[in-house]
Amino acid sequence: MNATLTKTLPLLIRREFWEHKAFLIAPAIVAAICVFGAIFTTNELHIVGNHVDPDWMKHRDTIVAVALSGMSIPFGIVMGIVILFYLLDSLYADRKDRSILFWKSLPLSDVSTVAAKLITAVVVVPAFTLAVVFATNLLVAFVFSLRLNGIEQLDVWRTLWQPDVWLQVHALLLYGLVASTLWFLPITAWLMLASSWARRAVLLWAALPPILAMICEEILFDTAHVAALLRYRLIGWTQFHGYQGDRVVEIDGEKLSFPARLTDFVDPAAFFTSAGLWSGVAVAALLLWVTILIRRRRNEV
Repeated sequence: MNATLTKTLPLLIRREFWEHKAFLIAPAIVAAICVFGAIFTTNELHIVGNHVDPDWMKHRDTIVAVALSGMSIPFGIVMGIVILFYLLDSLYADRKDRSILFWKSLPLSDVSTVAAKLITAVVVVPAFTLAVVFATNLLVAFVFSLRLNGIEQLDVWRTLWQPDVWLQVHALLLYGLVASTLWFLPITAWLMLASSWARRAVLLWAALPPILAMICEEILFDTAHVAALLRYRLIGWTQFHGYQGDRVVEIDGEKLSFPARLTDFVDPAAFFTSAGLWSGVAVAALLLWVTILIRRRRNEV
């Protein structure tokens, strides 16, 4: 990465945040909902009189771990939606409003522009979202600490504020974020390619080619290799992130298989040495190269 690109990237990434307020607003809304939910919820606390449900006490470490990790689910869904529409609009919007002519009049290369948008989508926004998840977990845990303080047979601080549980949960979330981002790179690059190419209806241009490929393959060859490939790219990364349940946790009469350590959820060695990962990265690099070439030649919609 040359010196010019190093200097311009932070400014270009800041520009993306100026132009896309949803990066900040969407996780803030989810965080507010989670905190207000913690303030006003009642049934989930399992409190009878001044006592806590014995099942809750028996499996409190597991429940806290599940609660902390589960808090990331709505953030992940919202982040995925925001990034999807951002990628579809990333290289299309400035051609549509012709602001691309202004940006190309500046000493900014198409490589730096595409790189800034890619880094924003796959690094900056996910990292910011993970930071908001951590802050939300802190706030929610603090709220529950106040609400559970004074309950008999419950040491609030030793139950909710266990450093090893917090470290394992958020390390697992960080790893999952990195792994999923790398696995979805070909999809990310394809959406940026569609955004750089389409004159209108970017979502249609992004979705139609694979759909037509599946239909034509089914009609001509009676096979479903394209569909299998797409399915693998969408959910294949999860095959490297499972576990063998080594204990059974019973909560409210329901038996759940759960690992002794959260790190048993992941298999980094198998994931980072998989052909599926690195072939996807190679395809993403090719698609991004084509995206840059199109960006150089298309100035308006």
